[in-house]
Amino acid sequence: MVFAYLMNNHFYKNDTFDCGMYNGYVGITPDENKLPDSWMSGGSFDIENPLYNSIRVHGGITFDRVWTDQWYPKEKVIQYPLTEVPEDVIGSRIIGFDTSHIDSDSSMDYEWCKSETLYLRDQILWLLGKDIWEN
Repeated sequence: MVFAYLMNNHFYKNDTFDCGMYNGYVGITPDENKLPDSWMSGGSFDIENPLYNSIRVHGGITFDRVWTDQWYPKEKVIQYPLTEVPEDVIGSRIIGFDTSHIDSDSSMDYEWCKSETLYLRDQILWLLGKDIWEN
């Protein structure tokens, strides 16, 4: 299953930083086909993400991790689900973007971020060889 959700951007409403209200994420459950390995799994921004050249999203991919049982409970992380979310998210790969870039601004509201996140989801579905209209 491939699912999408938003989280509040903790930088929003900071007087010194203009940014969007939300950040967008797409989860891929472990039963799906594999995507290229994560660049973030090594914890270094110096390693090129194999998905970076395949996926176009605002500011590029800035989050790419596997959901472990050490994360916060699902209900705290998935603040605004955009699609159906599986009961068990442990082991899901989470790929996301944020709206805290130099070209981000406060006009990036819920609808904007929802659209960008679903666009990210459609690209991931395409890379997995899924029909985007079935999901």
